[in-house]
Amino acid sequence: MDLTEKILFYMKRYHMIPENKNIVVGLSGGADSVCLLYVLVALRKKLGLQLCAVHVHHGLRGVEADADEAYVRDICRAWDVPLKAIRIEAAALAKQWGIGCEEAGRRARYKIFEECLQEMGGCHGAIAVAHHRDDCAETLLFHMFRGTGLDGMAGIRPVRKTERESMIIRPLLETGKTEIESFLQEKGISWRIDSTNTGEDYTRNRIRNRVLPYAEKEICSGAGAHLAKEAQLLAETADFVRSCTRQALERCRVEADALKTNVCGRERVEHVGRKKVTAEHTKYDKQTIIKLNIELLQQEDIFLQKQCVRECLLEIGTGRDLTAAHIEAVWHLVGTDCQSGRKLRIPACQLEVERQFRLLVFRRLERQQDALPEQQDASPEQRFDQGRQVGLQTAELPLPEHSSELHVPGMGVVSVRYLQRDEPTSGEKNTAVGEKNTAAGEESGAAVGAFLKNIPQKKYTKWLDYDKIIQSVVFRTRRSGDYLTIDDNFSKKSLKKYMIEEKIPANERNSMMVLADGNHIIWVPGGRISTYYRVTEQTRVILEVTCMEKQE
Repeated sequence: MDLTEKILFYMKRYHMIPENKNIVVGLSGGADSVCLLYVLVALRKKLGLQLCAVHVHHGLRGVEADADEAYVRDICRAWDVPLKAIRIEAAALAKQWGIGCEEAGRRARYKIFEECLQEMGGCHGAIAVAHHRDDCAETLLFHMFRGTGLDGMAGIRPVRKTERESMIIRPLLETGKTEIESFLQEKGISWRIDSTNTGEDYTRNRIRNRVLPYAEKEICSGAGAHLAKEAQLLAETADFVRSCTRQALERCRVEADALKTNVCGRERVEHVGRKKVTAEHTKYDKQTIIKLNIELLQQEDIFLQKQCVRECLLEIGTGRDLTAAHIEAVWHLVGTDCQSGRKLRIPACQLEVERQFRLLVFRRLERQQDALPEQQDASPEQRFDQGRQVGLQTAELPLPEHSSELHVPGMGVVSVRYLQRDEPTSGEKNTAVGEKNTAAGEESGAAVGAFLKNIPQKKYTKWLDYDKIIQSVVFRTRRSGDYLTIDDNFSKKSLKKYMIEEKIPANERNSMMVLADGNHIIWVPGGRISTYYRVTEQTRVILEVTCMEKQE
């Protein structure tokens, strides 16, 4: 079968031909995008397609990128395809958005593609991009090496919807890189080569240039194709699991018009049977809330219980930084031995989960949701002092969500900064950002080594792995059950034992402030940090805490 017919068959199988026939084609000038444009041009008359090519110059590769733009202008002129060539400054956008340069370029590209599609005539068109089978295999390995769930192992999807209900389509996803280049050579078509793709500064490049070729040669011929098929199977599995999860959530979700009353100290849930509520969530006291019946949830398979927790966290919070550790921590609230009132705060997702007798309640709360009525207008430091004055053992001083300073009793002014690790191409080590983001860049071995050498070794300045924080970061005094992790196996030591070994006077221990994540002590200021929160080469967002008035 001719490659053009093969791609047409794949497009029809996944319903890639848009309703209004308008397609924006992402055209970099590389073999993949040139092949994609050639095939769509060949099918243009047969399918009645309206094409527009879009080339984005990222302002990164100088003369080489200028030559790419000139090349795509030539082929679009030769093939009678309208072209929009747009220039951006990806490095400047990365700084502005507090993310890696590669991720900033990707976000900007898709925004431009969407805008160009709107100019062509509304949202019922498609954006065609040139990901191919080898990209799918590479993505599967990349996600598995770093740790992922079913969605990550599903790799790249053939079709996905954008927020504006247009489609992103990938017609080449069943076609290998070698097949693409052979096809272009047969047609006498040249293409541009991005020099950054041949280096090994990025993890993806090393998988593409070393791991996959080794697997093809030394392990199994056709390894890339087999991995791509596995990704497709896993995508279908993920869709099935999501369907089962939604059914389970329907069984466990407490309807929005449920009434709560207290009877003999126990919570009773009554349903007002006027109508079935189909909304995914409701607003209550200006807070987004989801409630699950724990008794019904416990009847589901453990795997589905965790999937239900995951779906609720994604639905109500900012799910980009959600991790398996967060899901596991929330799932423990479902256990029969968990007491009512137990609460978990997940700063990465800006939400809170609480066990309320037979309910599991997910909330996205305002920043001051925990303050007492008389404390609503108080600063965090004032609320902490008020809590201690009325004898609250749980008085906590939360760290600000953005880089700033706060006053901690007994410690003075403490500086808090959130640092985002940049890609090596950005030319800077770290960038302070206003809030937590997920880095998209990957770093070379040399860059990682240099980064690890820059970790402060000062007594009152510490770098901590913010991504590992499960609940919330607070300064407080010690409590029963507090512990630290003390080695690479994450062996635990009670805070009490640590203080005794460090010869901290008994009369000072109860007033000492520690930085805590639940009962896990992140840092004893002036002393050690828990090994678990130590910054590693996998760290993407760094929490830097400095006691400004302490002598180093």
